[in-house]
Amino acid sequence: MKNIKASEQEYDELGFNPKEIVTQVVEIYLFLSRVDRNEVARIVSKDERYYSSTTFSKSVRFVRKYNLLSGAPLDEFDGFVKELAEKVSQQRAAFNEAEIPDNYLCEMMADIMSDPVKFPQSGKVVDRCNAERHIRSTDRDPYANTPIRVEDLVPMAALKEEIHIFAKDKGLVL
Repeated sequence: MKNIKASEQEYDELGFNPKEIVTQVVEIYLFLSRVDRNEVARIVSKDERYYSSTTFSKSVRFVRKYNLLSGAPLDEFDGFVKELAEKVSQQRAAFNEAEIPDNYLCEMMADIMSDPVKFPQSGKVVDRCNAERHIRSTDRDPYANTPIRVEDLVPMAALKEEIHIFAKDKGLVL
């Protein structure tokens, strides 16, 4: 909203209400954090492409400034944002200290895998979530450029167990 140079009237004409959107997003995070705070923090911190402590902190200030939340819900969101920043910081430190073996890293995203699978045609091993996301968008093995279905992926159970033991020993959350 700060970067969009438009007037309130222009927002109204487009049916764009940034305050309402921010409120809805904050309420979604609050709802999810009430259901399973640790799982929300794990998921958000795992994929750092979508997490920015600055953005979350600004959202708290924005919500407070425009009185979009008040009282206990505002305090709860503020606490969640601070807790999330701390967990992400701890995970970054743990990942930086751990010497992760190359075969534990996804060949597609270079992140530690939590559920490794192999593309049968190319033999490349990637994390299941990345493989499924790619297959849903193209229906092709990204390395062999051959047709593939999610059901064709080969689970790597022994490697998965090895990675999970390593992660637990190093204090890494997968």
